[in-house]
Amino acid sequence: MRALANVDQSAAEALCRRATARHVLAVELHYLHAAVLIGLGRFAEAARAAERVVYIDRTLAAGHLLLASIRLKQGDRVGARHAYRNARTLCAARPGDEIVPLGDGTSAGEMAEVAAAELRLLEAPAVATR
Repeated sequence: MRALANVDQSAAEALCRRATARHVLAVELHYLHAAVLIGLGRFAEAARAAERVVYIDRTLAAGHLLLASIRLKQGDRVGARHAYRNARTLCAARPGDEIVPLGDGTSAGEMAEVAAAELRLLEAPAVATR
């Protein structure tokens, strides 16, 4: 499906939709569906797919990070902060060199730092513009 998403995102989305309907607890399929929906600019649907990811497996840090990025795209800074904190906390509880499931080879330490950096950006005071 990932290869199809690179060629035809609409077809990949339809395939993901059918696959997630058939395999409702397959976290990997919901994660992929959310990613495809992001590519299509369908952020509300992507958020619902990412919410299913973290509902199915609350310990999946990559799912929280994905949800955080979607929330940020939606302008939901509070929701993004919450999801980034969850990702950071989950990764900080793991050995730093442990590879995070669905993290495309990212270690827990690296993902914790990404989440922490995003939190710092979100929590920084707004810079006044003239």
